[in-house]
Formats: sequence, C-alpha cells, structure tokens
Amino acid sequence: MSSHCHAPTRNLHSFMTMTDTTRTLFTAIPLVAAFLLGFAPAQTPNWVVHSLPPIPGALHVEITDLDGTSSTDLWAVGWKEVQTTIPGNFNDRQNLALHFDGTTWTEVPTPQPPGLGSFAQRNYLNAIGVVGPNDIWAVGQFRGVTPGLGFVGDQIQILHWNGSQWSAVSAPLVPNGAGVWLDDVVVAGPNDVWLFGYDLG
Repeated sequence: MSSHCHAPTRNLHSFMTMTDTTRTLFTAIPLVAAFLLGFAPAQTPNWVVHSLPPIPGALHVEITDLDGTSSTDLWAVGWKEVQTTIPGNFNDRQNLALHFDGTTWTEVPTPQPPGLGSFAQRNYLNAIGVVGPNDIWAVGQFRGVTPGLGFVGDQIQILHWNGSQWSAVSAPLVPNGAGVWLDDVVVAGPNDVWLFGYDLG
C-alpha cells in the first residue's frame, strides 16, 4: 500500500520524512513550513532531512506531490523551469520526476511535450499515484492546440511508469476554452485509476 502526500511547494530543496514503528510518512513540507507547523528537528528528532540532487539547467524547481511503496521506493513529481530557446519568450517549464531509493534522490527522465512555435513549453506534473513499483501514474497538463480550432490551451497530460521508464499515455483533448487543470490522481487498483481537476473555461 502506498503512502500519498499531495502538497504543492515552491523552491523546495529538501524533503523531510518521519518514521515510527508502524509506518513511514512522506511529506513535501519545506523546512520553513515544518518550523511553522511545529515540526522543527529539535522538537521532533524523528524527522530526517533529505537534500535534493542538483537538477541540471533548472532555474527553479517546484515539487507538487509524493507517493511511494516504501521508505526505499519513493517518487516525487513537479516541474522545473529552464532557459527557453525562444528569444524574447518566457522560460520553459518541463516535467520533473525524482526517485528515492532509500539513500539518494535521482532525477528520472520523463517525456516532454514540445513547445508550440513561438510559445515556450508549459509542462506540469501535479500528482502521482502508485499501484506498485512497476505501475505508477503521474498526471498534469501541457500547452497544446485543439485540433481544427488552433486554440492554444492546457491539455491533459498522463504519464505511466512500467518499472523501467516513463511513457506518455493518450488522453482526451479538450475541445474548447482555456483547457483543464488536473490536481490529483487516485489509484484504486491496477485497472481502476481516477483523475481529478477542473475546467479552466
């Protein structure tokens, strides 16, 4: 059974985990929030700080969700901001997935939907759900064009981990409006996955 924590954070440079005799809790609470919530290491010696690895080329990192099967198999997803190759445009935002093996956090490559002509990449992973070590789902959105309309908006993004790599999974296209934003994924079983979010209108 996985342990799930959905907690958007900004400029996160470390994770904190807390263990007791019956379970392992994973949190994406940054250190400042931990102190504000009364979880300072001096007050709770069971908290352990884990530093993130350097993310090559990243100007900014945001971790949005955590899930895992054990203290040696933990995933974090979010996005990273990198310098765009399009002159005069905003920086690209790209999918980010990190894995913890009990000792070290490592960035794991993910598919990156391309930018659209003069538009920079806007790829986000907002949530992750774990069935098992070889069956993991991550969801979010990317900037896409609605076929036939040429409208640029947020489209559904679904990624799947099969134990060796992340791959993109086809998702319905939003026909009109600004698109959709997916906030969470709930995994009830190997063939029972639910996505939650809202229409941007």
